[in-house]
Amino acid sequence: MLELWQTEWCPASRRIRERLTELGVDYVIRQVPVDKEERVTLRGQTGSDAIPTLVLEDETVVTG
Repeated sequence: MLELWQTEWCPASRRIRERLTELGVDYVIRQVPVDKEERVTLRGQTGSDAIPTLVLEDETVVTG
């Protein structure tokens, strides 16, 4: 299953959520802190602190 690391206020995150929903793709939303310094879990899981970040089923990380 896909994982979308995102914030509610991010326009790019919203566009990705909408597109995945349109395509009928199942995904899990992971909320990310607004403050970059607090994105420890995101960095640990993906190697990046960019939002949005999408982790594909094969563990490929797509940012931005």
